[in-house]
Amino acid sequence: MRKKTRTRTKALAQKLLVCAVAVTLAITPLAFGQSSSGPRPDDRVVRERVDALLKQMTLEEKIGQLSQLFDFGEVKKIDEAVVGGHVGSLLFVTDPAEINRFQHVAVDKTRVHIPLIFGYDVIHGFRTIFPVPIAMAASWDPATVTTAQSIAAKEARAVGIGWAFAPMLDIARDPPLGAHCGRGGPKIPISARPSPRRKFADSRVTTLARPIIFWRA
Repeated sequence: MRKKTRTRTKALAQKLLVCAVAVTLAITPLAFGQSSSGPRPDDRVVRERVDALLKQMTLEEKIGQLSQLFDFGEVKKIDEAVVGGHVGSLLFVTDPAEINRFQHVAVDKTRVHIPLIFGYDVIHGFRTIFPVPIAMAASWDPATVTTAQSIAAKEARAVGIGWAFAPMLDIARDPPLGAHCGRGGPKIPISARPSPRRKFADSRVTTLARPIIFWRA
């Protein structure tokens, strides 16, 4: 039983690692602020690059690609972690100059030269702020939601963010919970439908649908 569990865990970790490196390589042309209007990288070519990189990487470097840090101003520590191959993505960095600097550290000063992925809660806008998801859902207007998501995706991608933690898929029915504003209603929200998420993909921003369960003590 333990052997099967270890095998499954190893297989899952391998899949997560492949996904992480593949996403990173897919957004490499955008890592330094280049336009997203060019042709998308071929899936086969990306997979071949990923496989080649994985064969070169040490176990520590693979674990590092699955690790994520928050940027709360401790730049020196983050730089050291990046150079050491101990981190694959950063959260809450929104300054394009700082994102560009971090990317150069990752690409120029590490052994395998893999860019970082930058993530942010782009839930109801980035620079342009739109109504919260529950308010957008109340409009019953998927086209408006899609337009808002498209604008948010383009603004996030413009500064170097390639990973949005949205939409939120939690089905919360307890009114006192403040996080209700982040979801679209008591059922699957309009914001989780394919067309709004596709707008993030069109701007080459990876989305992570957030299933969150709330309860009361």
